[in-house]
Amino acid sequence: MKHAWLCGLVVLMASAASPSALAGPAADRDAPFNVDCEIGWRGCYRPLRWTPVEIGIARPMKEPFEGSVTLVGQQDESSRMTIVRDFVLTPDVPLRLPLVTRFTFGIPECTVTIRDSKGRPAWQKTYELWDLSKQRQVMTAVGAADLLVVVSGREKPDLGRLEETTRNRGHAPTGGGWGGPWSPPPTPQAKDEPVLGKVYVRQRLLRTLPHDWTAYDAVDLLVLYDPDWTTMLGTQSEAIVRWVESGGRLLVVMGSRPMPEGHPIARLLGLRIGDARSVRLPRETLQGWGLGDLGGAAATLWQAEEPDAFGWTSRTLGTGEVLSASGPVGFGRAGVVLFDPAALGAEGGDRAARFWADALNSVLGTSSVELGKPDEDASGAGAMYYQYALEQSAAASNAVLDHLMDIRELEPISIVWVVLLLAGLAVVIGPVDYLVLKRRGRLPLTHLTFTLYIGVFSVVAYFGVLALRSGPPRLRAVSVADAVQGRPGGWMCRYSGIYASESGDYPLMNVGREEWWSLAAPASGPWVSAGQQAAARRMTCAQGDGGSMPLELPISIWVMQCLAAEAPVEGVPIAAQVEVDGAKVKAVVENLSARPVSRGYILMGGDRLVRFGPIGPGERLPVAGVAVVGSKWDKDIEAYSQSWYNGGPRTEFAPEVALFAAGNSRRTEAVGAYLAQGAVAVVAFYKDAPLALCLGDPSARGAPPGRMRPRTGQVIEHEQIVRLVVLPAKSILRSRGGAAAATENGGSAP
Repeated sequence: MKHAWLCGLVVLMASAASPSALAGPAADRDAPFNVDCEIGWRGCYRPLRWTPVEIGIARPMKEPFEGSVTLVGQQDESSRMTIVRDFVLTPDVPLRLPLVTRFTFGIPECTVTIRDSKGRPAWQKTYELWDLSKQRQVMTAVGAADLLVVVSGREKPDLGRLEETTRNRGHAPTGGGWGGPWSPPPTPQAKDEPVLGKVYVRQRLLRTLPHDWTAYDAVDLLVLYDPDWTTMLGTQSEAIVRWVESGGRLLVVMGSRPMPEGHPIARLLGLRIGDARSVRLPRETLQGWGLGDLGGAAATLWQAEEPDAFGWTSRTLGTGEVLSASGPVGFGRAGVVLFDPAALGAEGGDRAARFWADALNSVLGTSSVELGKPDEDASGAGAMYYQYALEQSAAASNAVLDHLMDIRELEPISIVWVVLLLAGLAVVIGPVDYLVLKRRGRLPLTHLTFTLYIGVFSVVAYFGVLALRSGPPRLRAVSVADAVQGRPGGWMCRYSGIYASESGDYPLMNVGREEWWSLAAPASGPWVSAGQQAAARRMTCAQGDGGSMPLELPISIWVMQCLAAEAPVEGVPIAAQVEVDGAKVKAVVENLSARPVSRGYILMGGDRLVRFGPIGPGERLPVAGVAVVGSKWDKDIEAYSQSWYNGGPRTEFAPEVALFAAGNSRRTEAVGAYLAQGAVAVVAFYKDAPLALCLGDPSARGAPPGRMRPRTGQVIEHEQIVRLVVLPAKSILRSRGGAAAATENGGSAP
C-alpha cells in the first residue's frame, strides 16, 4: 500500500509538471494543434532577402490559449535568426500569424514552435526546405537577374503563361561589376551587356497578402488584378503603400470593381479614377499590344484625366481618354491599366504575353520582359543546384561591414607577443624546469610541472588577449536616409557594429517601433553554397506592431556583432531650394540637424555636380556654381571594390559605398532615374551624426523601458548620408496642389 501511494504521488507530480498542465481544462490539454505553414511566395524566395511566412493555428478548446510562436532558421552563412510573436487563440476561431524572416540559400530546414504563456513547448515541427541527399529543392531560389511577379485579386488571371513565353532582360547594376568585387574589372561593353533571367509568376490570395512592407522585399512586381478592394485589410494596403514608396513596383489592373474613394492604394496613382463607361478601342491603339486583328474592340474603361505628376506618362485614345499610366512614387513605381484586358480577347498564348509584357515593362524600369522561350541556363544569377550567385549589393555591404569592424580591439595580435609567449614557455619548460628539478632531485615530476606550466601560460595568454582588447563598448554605425521633396516621410537603412570587451547579452535602447532588425555578416565569396555549417552568431527578434525588435543580442569579445535596420522615417535633416539654368545651379541648403554637415554636393543628370562645404547646425548655406562632370556619387565605387578584390593596400573607406549596399541599392537606382528625368539630388554627409540608439546595461536586462539604463562609458560613432530628391517646382505644385509646396519644401526650376 505504501509503494502504491508513492507511485500515485509520482504520477500526480509528473502530470502537474507537464507543459499542458496549466493550459486549461482536460479537453484543452489533450486537444492537438492544427498548424499549417506557408513560406515564401508559393514556393519562391530570394536568399538573404526578407521572406514572408504565414502560420495558421487552430485548436478545438473551450478556453483561450495565450502563448507565442517561434520560427528559427539560418539567415546567412554565419547567422541564425529567431523570430518570436505573441498571440491569443480564442475558441473556435482559427488564427493566422504573418511573420517575416530571412533565409540563406540551401537552408535545410526551419523549426516552428508553439509555447504557452510560461514559455514551455506545446507544439513543434521542423519543415524540410532542402534535401541534399535526394537533390530535392522544396523552395525555389529566385536569382538576382530573375523576375518574381506576384498576382493577387482575380482567381484565374491570364499571366500564368508568362513563365513559358517570356524571359527577363536586365542590366548589371552599377557598383563593382556583375560578379561583385570578386570578379575582374568589367569593360564598358561588359557593364552594359544585358543579363537574361527567368520570369516567375506566383498567385496569392488577397486575404493572405502580407501585412508588413518588408515581406514584399523579394518581389519585383505586384499585380493587383481587379481585386475586391473592400476585403483588403488596412494593414495590407498600408504595407503595399510603404513597400512601393520604399522602392517596390505595383501594377493595378481595373476590372469590374471600382476603387473606393480614399483607398490607400489610390495615393500611389498619379491620377484620379472616376466612373466606368463603354468605349471602342481603335485598331492603331491595339496594334501596339499585338491585338490589331481585333479591330475596334469594345471595352469598359474607367475614366481618368491624364496624369500631371512628375515623371508620369500615359497611353491614351485619340479622344484623350487614358488607357494606362505609370510613373514614380517615392522611390518606387506604380502603374494602372484602366480596362480589363481579358474583355479584349487578350487571353492565352503569345497574344496575352505580348500585352502583359508591355504592361509590366511600363512599371519595371530597369528590367524588361521580352517574348522568347526562357533558357534554363540563362539565369543571370548564374545559379547552379548547389550554388547561388549573390547580388551586386553584397560587395558594398561587405565594404561597409569591413569599415565597422576596423577598430583597434579587433586587430590581429602582433606576432611579437606570440613569439615572446612561446619563447618564455620553451625556456621555462626546458632549461629552467630541468635545472630546478635536478637540483632538488625531483626530475620524475617533470610530467606534472609540464602540465602546470601549460595551464599557467594558457591563463596568461587568455588574460593577455583581454588586456590587449580591453576598451570601452563601441557602437559604430553607417546609415543612409532618403526622401523625395513633396512626399511625406522618408526611408532609412543603418548598418551597426557592436563590440564590448565584456561578453554579455546587451540590450539596445531607443529602438524605433517600426524598425526591422536583422544580423549582417560579410559574405565569404561571390557564391553561397548549399549544406552550410551551423551558424555561430544568433539573434532573437520579437515581431508585431509593424516592426521586428531585437530581444536577445549576445556580444562576444572575440567578434563584433553587426546588424542592419530598415525603417520609415518622418523626414530627413536637410531642406533645399534649387534653381537650375542649364549648367548653372543656384541653391540654398539648410541643415536642420543639431550636428554640422561636413560636406555635400548637388547632383544632376549626366553625373554633373556642384560641391558645397560644411554647414553648421540650423544654418543655411547659399550655393552657386557651374555643374562639372564627376564620378557618380563623387566616388568611383568600382575602383574601391576592385582594390579590395585584388588584395592590394587597404582603401580608405568612402561612405558613398553604403549607397550600393543591401537596403539602399534600390533607392539608389530610383535616384538615378529621377536625375535622368530632370530632378536633382542634394547629398549631405554627417561625420558625427546624432544617434538615439545606444547600448543598455546587461545587468538591467528585463527591466521596464523606463528603468533601463545605458551602458556607462560607451563610445558611439555614426556616419550618415542624407539624400533629398528635389523635383522641378511645377511638379511639386501639381502633386501637392498649392503654391505652399514650393515655398515650404523648395523646388528646382529647370
